Amino acid sequence: MVGNASTEGVFIACDILMAQLIIHMNDLKAPSEKFIVRVLDEKHLFVLPDAAGMIRKAISKSRKQNSFQRPS
Repeated sequence: MVGNASTEGVFIACDILMAQLIIHMNDLKAPSEKFIVRVLDEKHLFVLPDAAGMIRKAISKSRKQNSFQRPS
């Protein structure tokens, strides 16, 4: 098709809460720094390849902050 350009990226399949976290992270970025190419549905995203590491770090940080540790 004329006018369609392919975009290299990373496909992310996750639960709805993680997808919302990633979308929120993207919304906080300046327009020139946004990394989501397309939200495919509530559990699937297509993002720029450079964003994969940043997303992994943010999810890891979020999990550590939201994990329960039994008091000693």
